[in-house]
Amino acid sequence: AAALISTGFFGLIIIFRPSYLVLMICYICYGFTTTIPLWSAMMKATRELGDSSEMGRLYGFLEGGRGFVPVLYGAVIIPVFSYLGEGAGGYRAILIYFVILDFLCAFFALAAIRKLRPDEEEDTISADAKDKHSFGEYVEMMKNKNLWLLTMLMFCCFMIYESYSYITPYLTNFFGVSESLGAMISLIKSYGLAVFGGIAAGFVADKIHSNPKVIGIGFSLMVIGTATFFIVPAEPQ
Repeated sequence: AAALISTGFFGLIIIFRPSYLVLMICYICYGFTTTIPLWSAMMKATRELGDSSEMGRLYGFLEGGRGFVPVLYGAVIIPVFSYLGEGAGGYRAILIYFVILDFLCAFFALAAIRKLRPDEEEDTISADAKDKHSFGEYVEMMKNKNLWLLTMLMFCCFMIYESYSYITPYLTNFFGVSESLGAMISLIKSYGLAVFGGIAAGFVADKIHSNPKVIGIGFSLMVIGTATFFIVPAEPQ
């Protein structure tokens, strides 16, 4: 909830067209508020929804939901963006829409997360956590080779994921599609496929009891898909 509220707050600042320096500061803050306080809490909340035999499908539904919801709000904002001229007015309207969405999601998240654990259990865990955690434990954690392997996997995955943002300008500049159509294709590619891929991968991981195999298959398909850009012509034939 704190991550969503702070993200919405910086969005409010951008709505009022600040200077370039303030704009840069807001985007730097976005890099913090949309990652560090958000992901750790989201992963922990998801893990508490079930036991170890259900982790694959739980995280699969998490990714599926993250893919499905943007498609829904994308179906709303893209027509608005197109109607307002695909310029500054459309961008400002979309920004207002996302700021409101941030604050609403923060409210619902705060209300929903409180129900995951009884208050007495939460107080007990909080008290135990204060006694157990120390700086030395974080140092030992940093020496764990598996942690660095997972970090590299996430880095490589998100590097490819973020590079997909260039698909829209690639389609508009070389294939001549409209900006609205390019944005819709980008939404389907980035989020729509996650609905099916994330949920399916989660169930498969629980079924075969092997997360590394599922990760290996996923990365292999990602390499094949990325390699096709080297053979697809820049102009339709």
